[in-house]
Amino acid sequence: MSRKKAAKAKIKKRKADIDKNIVIDDSQINLVRHQRRLKYMKTKREMKRWQIRLIRMRSLARVISFIVIIWLFFFIGHLHQWYLSKTIFDKYPNAALTIEGNEIVPTDKIISQLKNVKVDKTPIYLLNTRRLEKQIRALTPIKNVYIRRFWFPARLNIVIDEKTPLLEISPSPKVRPVAVFNEDASITTREFLPLAPKYKLYTVLTYGEYKKWTPDHLKYLIKLSEIIKQESGQDLLYLDIRNPDECYAQLSGVRLRLGQLNRSIFKRTKRIGPVIEKALSIKQEIDYIDLRWDSPDTLAIKLKETPAVEKTVNKVVTVQPKDADQ
Repeated sequence: MSRKKAAKAKIKKRKADIDKNIVIDDSQINLVRHQRRLKYMKTKREMKRWQIRLIRMRSLARVISFIVIIWLFFFIGHLHQWYLSKTIFDKYPNAALTIEGNEIVPTDKIISQLKNVKVDKTPIYLLNTRRLEKQIRALTPIKNVYIRRFWFPARLNIVIDEKTPLLEISPSPKVRPVAVFNEDASITTREFLPLAPKYKLYTVLTYGEYKKWTPDHLKYLIKLSEIIKQESGQDLLYLDIRNPDECYAQLSGVRLRLGQLNRSIFKRTKRIGPVIEKALSIKQEIDYIDLRWDSPDTLAIKLKETPAVEKTVNKVVTVQPKDADQ
């Protein structure tokens, strides 16, 4: 019996040792797990701290960036390159101002008008150009004005659109034109004359009454000048209407006596075409060709007086049209 008891005691002891080892292993495992959990929680807390720091740093960076952007906008917006100089119209040409398209109005006249406008301390992109345009349009030959603004650096480009001149007025063939009629019947005065050579205008000799002319009367004179030039085939140097009852047209080769300035004058001027070539072939020097005659196939020609004749002698020469020879 003692052997059996001893064997049971051993078995019981072994079981106790095994249970003890199992308890020790569980406690060790739990300790390791606890340590790992503590380490994980610590790492997680550190990550949260960094996340909070990053969020705060980002918020601070946004605020700083916003302040910097506002400051940059303020700084850039107040650079002097955004503003026109107050002396921009004092001297021309300059880098901030260009004027183009003006061929009748001198540039100094335009600058003189612009000097009447005060240059405001306003950025170029907010500048109102209407006052400048109004001042320039006050000059009679100017039809329209276009002002372009360039932002940086601030500068202006003024483009002038001038009226088309049609007819020039002079009191005598030896006197320069004193006025020019434009397409809208407005009058360009002597201060803008003479015009550039490229303008080929009809010239009318008359006195101060031209200021009372209506647009219809202006069209009447232009039409008359065009018909005379077309029918004669010569350049019309001037139309002399200083005496409305005795009008003359000076061509490059001969002078025409038109008579009274009325609507029938168009019919009389059309008679010059068929006979002018033969009239100019006459040996004697011609003073003028008289178109007042009613006969459709004859013209009166006045010859220039010679030294042997004290007074001008009127001679009527019958000139047949070209069709009459055929």
